Amino acid sequence: MLRPTTAERGRCQFLNPNNRWDITHIAAHGEYQEWPSSMASELQLSRKVRLTAGDWLRNGCRAYFAFINACNVGRAIPHAGDVNGFPLALRVRGTVASVSALCPVYAGAAGPFAHKFYQQWPGASSLEAYQATCCDAIRRGEPPAAWAPYVHIGFPITLAAKPSGSQAPRGAERSGV
Repeated sequence: MLRPTTAERGRCQFLNPNNRWDITHIAAHGEYQEWPSSMASELQLSRKVRLTAGDWLRNGCRAYFAFINACNVGRAIPHAGDVNGFPLALRVRGTVASVSALCPVYAGAAGPFAHKFYQQWPGASSLEAYQATCCDAIRRGEPPAAWAPYVHIGFPITLAAKPSGSQAPRGAERSGV
């Protein structure tokens, strides 16, 4: 696990096209822009450090799976959110599957959703874990704002155990589409 010590170092790691990770998780504040400005959507990693969808599209690392957990603060005018920005940039850079929010998520709901997702994922596909997390929130009576903004994009993937000292092959399971 790589956990950068500063937001700027994290930005440099994310924007290094030579970096390749199985799982990338970003927790940040998000400022999503509507089409046609969605490449200007940004993640605020700290007060001064920002990462845009356009940055990722041009120079982003390659991640097999990405979870972008961006709560949104200070949005005065609600809108449909980032449909093309980060999801498109991730796919162009080789991401097979991702979970992200298409509209603002309350800060108090973002962490618990991600935690539950990662609890559900071992032994299931990423899509099954996503669905189980949403269903669990519904069963517990969570308001839709706690789970409905999240979407799973791409092919369902499973966590593969890697033999020590070797790189396990990674392949996406295709759903019956």
